[in-house]
Amino acid sequence: MESICDSNVLYRNRDSCHRRFERATLQNAVTNILNIKQNQVVKVFTIITAVFLPPTLVGTFVMPELSWEHGFIYSMVLTLSAALLPLLYIKRKGWLR
Repeated sequence: MESICDSNVLYRNRDSCHRRFERATLQNAVTNILNIKQNQVVKVFTIITAVFLPPTLVGTFVMPELSWEHGFIYSMVLTLSAALLPLLYIKRKGWLR
């Protein structure tokens, strides 16, 4: 029985082996491109989550402070800073391009 890796078999079937190799290479290239695009989409969703989760948590826990004299301003500043700090960190790291 001949081995698939045998040089005589490869030489005799070089055209079909070449076509199979081209097909596999093209399939790998398309799969890699799709993986890259999926990674970019997941990266965008992660950045959106990182930016909007802290203000949501601040809004959840700061509601009692709204009865203070300057509670609304305090909660708005805290919410905006909780949104902008992760966004600035993400931009500084170069993750948002």
